[in-house]
Parts: sequence; C-alpha cells; structure tokens
Amino acid sequence: MEYIAEQPLNQVVTIFEKSDVTNEYNEPTYTKKVLNCAVFQGNRKTIGNTGQEILSTAKVAVKTKVPIRSMLYLGETTDTVPGFDCQEVKNVSRIVNEWQEIEGYWLWL
Repeated sequence: MEYIAEQPLNQVVTIFEKSDVTNEYNEPTYTKKVLNCAVFQGNRKTIGNTGQEILSTAKVAVKTKVPIRSMLYLGETTDTVPGFDCQEVKNVSRIVNEWQEIEGYWLWL
C-alpha cells in the first residue's frame, strides 16, 4: 500500500484531464487515469487563477500531480468523459516531508 505523510492511500479516484484536442462536435476530449488516494473533509478558502475566491470542501491526497481544472470522480469508472457526479480540481498544493522532499499533492475540490 502507498502512503503520503504516513496516511494510507486506501481509496481510488478517476482523474479526467482535458486535452487540447476536440472531437468532431468541437467538444473537449479527455485522458483518464485511476490513482490511489486518501480523501479528507475540510474547508479552505483560496484565490483562483483569475482572482476569484474559491471555497473548497474536501481535499484528496495523491502521489501524482494533477492539473487544476481536471475533473475528479471518487472511485473507478468506465466512463470516458466526466459525468455530472465529477468534481473540478480547484487548487493543487504540494505535500512535503520534514526534509522538504515532495511526497505527493493535495487536490482541493
């Protein structure tokens, strides 16, 4: 089992990353990957890229960096595009250990 900061990554999420390619209907296409994670509840207020205030209600710990604005589904899915039950990744921050080495990333939803 994988760990981040001694927290077990005992759940999975499906990440949908928007690609630069569109389909024949000019809709975005996505690449999909399934990652081990740990999910935590918590509120955090941040400022987004365009200066707007964002209130996140949960954070997810993963080992791999995920782009902001990716879509996240809690669990594993066979869908190839994000559904209505997906949430947008609003902020990403590094998780470091006491030696300032990167252990993983917090995804704020």
